Amino acid sequence: MIRRITIYGITALLLSVLLFLALSHLPYFMISQVQVKIDGPLRHVPIEVSNRLSTLVGQGIFRVSLLSTKKQIEQLPIVTSLVLTRTLPSTIKATIAFIDSPVIVQSENKERSYLVDGRTLVPIESSDADLWTDHLLRIEVPLEYALLMERYGTDSVFASVMGLTRGLSGEASLITRIKYDNNSSNSFGKMVLDLPSLNARLWVREPVDPKHVQTALYWIEQDRKENLSFLSSSIQRYDLYREALVRR
Repeated sequence: MIRRITIYGITALLLSVLLFLALSHLPYFMISQVQVKIDGPLRHVPIEVSNRLSTLVGQGIFRVSLLSTKKQIEQLPIVTSLVLTRTLPSTIKATIAFIDSPVIVQSENKERSYLVDGRTLVPIESSDADLWTDHLLRIEVPLEYALLMERYGTDSVFASVMGLTRGLSGEASLITRIKYDNNSSNSFGKMVLDLPSLNARLWVREPVDPKHVQTALYWIEQDRKENLSFLSSSIQRYDLYREALVRR
């Protein structure tokens, strides 16, 4: 009796294996699409991730190793988590989350682009930079400084620079460019915010409270509205210090 049950079990197992092999090679069960849901504000999938997910298309949905694919993609520094599931007959669904970077950092020549993860600069494809600028402010820095931080991590001064952007999302329509230069006579350097709609530029000359930057932008906007001829004038510079906002 036990022997008969064993034979039946082996036979059923062999039939299951044969059925699996047959199904896995049928065109009907070949992966035709990968549907991606992004957990976060990003609207499109970065190139590096998209390229790796696209390798699944054309493979048998039963034969492909989702665990291996998950491990490979989660090794990318910009990815925090990935969930892959099969939807028969031919679809893979992916839910992906990326690091929560406070800003995007880019060298002045746009040769290098980064997200920030703690004190680490995480390189990204420069062609993907615009994906993050939809919801993040961009800080331009000298190439040498970017490479230095890529190697050793962000320093306390740049951390304060990033802190100054906190709460500026409401003023993002005014700001088209933020440039930070660490080469200066003081320890802070200078942070320059371009405000083209106001024909103005704000220079932050020393560490200040982030609320001071918001307040300065408010008063610059009011000041420029009072001068209705500003659109035909040269760019007005404002310097922000801890104790004062100075119009140059």
